[in-house]
Amino acid sequence: MNQLKFNADGNFKIMQISDIQDSCDVSSHTIDLISAALDREKPDLVVFSGDMVKGYSLKFIGGKAEGAIKKTISQFLEPVISRKIPFTVAFGNHDLQAPLPLQKQLAFYQESEYCCAYDTPGVEGCGNHNIPIYSSDGKNILFNLYVIDSHGSAKVTGYTALDPNQIKWYQDKRDELKEQNSGKFVPSVIFQHIPVEQVFQLYSEVPKKTKNAVPGYRKYKNKFYILNDKLVNKDAFFGESPAIPDEDAGLFDAAAENGDVKGIYFGHDHKNGFSGKVGNIELGYCPGCGYTTYGPGKNRGFRIFEFKADDPENYKTRLVTHRDLFGEDSHLSFMTKVTDHTPTSVAAGFSLGIKILAGIVVITAFIIYLRNR
Repeated sequence: MNQLKFNADGNFKIMQISDIQDSCDVSSHTIDLISAALDREKPDLVVFSGDMVKGYSLKFIGGKAEGAIKKTISQFLEPVISRKIPFTVAFGNHDLQAPLPLQKQLAFYQESEYCCAYDTPGVEGCGNHNIPIYSSDGKNILFNLYVIDSHGSAKVTGYTALDPNQIKWYQDKRDELKEQNSGKFVPSVIFQHIPVEQVFQLYSEVPKKTKNAVPGYRKYKNKFYILNDKLVNKDAFFGESPAIPDEDAGLFDAAAENGDVKGIYFGHDHKNGFSGKVGNIELGYCPGCGYTTYGPGKNRGFRIFEFKADDPENYKTRLVTHRDLFGEDSHLSFMTKVTDHTPTSVAAGFSLGIKILAGIVVITAFIIYLRNR
């Protein structure tokens, strides 16, 4: 991996891409969105934060799965590689569903000279690594990224929590960087696919019938939430409850111990796009960008991070969306609009099914009433 440095003007920009969730052939609309954002923002590093491939796709079944997955990865990487932009990757639950081990998927990414991703031996999962960002002269580490594998579905329901040795790895690396940095902790951010549970602290629990209330599920079932406007950015949007592990493995608490971690950023819940501070750590969503999976309509997009070499820990972050890039007059396809309205969880699907069934019963009863008049 080549050393990443702040530019001579003291700037460094990261673009986070999440939830492409496609199979060969990748939607041309998704490729166009990625390309337009890269051309507008000109990032110094791209972070793919999980669910790049649609692991459950029928196109990945059978003896040709390996070739099909490699083709998929090469298609959405092309806009990044052709612009000679370094990139890294955190895996998501749908990447894990693919009939190809994550280590082999990682190897496909690593075929590019611009790939910064690697796997740290002995750490649970695949692709846990860190990337230091150096001063423009390459002498000092000014900032650091941790990329963590947040795993996939649990055996029965929900999602698997981080393993304790992943948190221990972060703590050991944090202390190692401190030694390299004259005894000072290196300001850092964490990227992973699945959110930490503390994101719920950015919500307000409200009555069920509150406008725009979003239902929770599993350990948060029978509760309803809206964003706390006082805690999140003004352009925030919230369309689905966080799909988190039932167990909090303690990453947030570990990251808050010494003040080195300034933010934790994730994807996974496609319809969410907001950020806000919980304690001294900013928690932020990158919305989904894929057009063949459900998403937030014209809010499909990416999260941008802008760092200054003279004050890297006080970075700025924002979203760039379909609407920003293509305007209000651009249209989504019919199938994309249909997909955007599909349930985002089993619980939501069950609820929708009950509503549809109730509607059918009411209509049937009304028809019978009319016929018997």
